[in-house]
Amino acid sequence: MRRLDPWGPVFALAGTVIFLLHGFGGTLTRDLALYAYSGQQFAEGEPPYVSVLNRAGPLAHMVPGAGAAIARVIGTDDLLTQRVLMMVLSVAAVWLMYLVGRDTFESRLAGAATATSLLLLQGFVIYATGGPREKTTMMLFVVCTMVAVTHRRWAWAGASVALATLTWQPVFVAGVAMAVAAILALPWRRISGALLGFVVGGIVPTALMCGYFVAVGAFQEFLDGFYLINAEYTDQSGLREFLGSELQEIVDAFGWSLWVLLAGLAASMLLGALRVRGLDRTEAPQVAIVAFGVATLARILWCFRVFNG
Repeated sequence: MRRLDPWGPVFALAGTVIFLLHGFGGTLTRDLALYAYSGQQFAEGEPPYVSVLNRAGPLAHMVPGAGAAIARVIGTDDLLTQRVLMMVLSVAAVWLMYLVGRDTFESRLAGAATATSLLLLQGFVIYATGGPREKTTMMLFVVCTMVAVTHRRWAWAGASVALATLTWQPVFVAGVAMAVAAILALPWRRISGALLGFVVGGIVPTALMCGYFVAVGAFQEFLDGFYLINAEYTDQSGLREFLGSELQEIVDAFGWSLWVLLAGLAASMLLGALRVRGLDRTEAPQVAIVAFGVATLARILWCFRVFNG
């Protein structure tokens, strides 16, 4: 029986301390207020998109809604409980990110570096206790996808990509690119089965979500809010235009952690490119490094088409 790696809980504890020091008293800005209120409405029985219009996925409403529902059971403040729930999800993401680095590079030191890098990202820390924010939930599902790809659990990878997309739609591009790159590196006889597992894994949570909206009589609202408003009625500029006119906004938003982010993006693509040469396709960790690099490149290319601030 494999013993628990103590480093994972250590980084989870470190994350908890950092988040608690940051506190739960952050300013409730426009977007955060929208997610908090949509969660309250969901806790009161209103489906997402019906009483609160939001372009993000339904889980962006439902997860804060779970926090509001818990608050009403135990008698605590809705917003505080939503923020505590976001912190729990963030702590889980830190622990899992350690496992991604450890298992991919087969090194605890690498796991420590990946977990630390996540804790160094200013936006991640701010919204861990200052939310609720949809990207906190999305981040957890993305890390779950990375774990699944590293261990070649294709159905779980599909489910994680679907759940991440049902939280924040643009992540679909990177999630699919990551999984498909890893699957195509398999021996030919295993590719079709892996693709089938990935697709079925993605269909299950998506079908369940669609079934929920059909059951509550709000499928058209779901279709409008989740897909049509983004695909048909939203026009956004790409990264090039954003850098030209609003570069300072990026610098202000990320602070010094912008350099951590840029270094990580470059390292992900570089390590993936270096691993391609002499790649042993039977070694899942090696393939995962390449898949992460492909996902990073795909996401950057998408940002040149649409950049969400």
